[in-house]
Amino acid sequence: MSRNSTRSGDDDAIAELRKRVSQLEAEMQESRRLNRRLAEMTDLLQELLLPAAKQDTTAIAAAVSRLNQAL
Repeated sequence: MSRNSTRSGDDDAIAELRKRVSQLEAEMQESRRLNRRLAEMTDLLQELLLPAAKQDTTAIAAAVSRLNQAL
């Protein structure tokens, strides 16, 4: 096997690894976005499940607003 063919194989492997890293970074970003959305929904549900006397209408309005922005 010649040096050039080995180097070409290494270059291909490196290019493939770079591509995979980019894909993984995009998937991580999507996961972070979904986790944030889930946290916002959990905050809203937590406020809505409180008895009416203990509900913070300002917190509910803020949670609904954040959720709407995420959609």
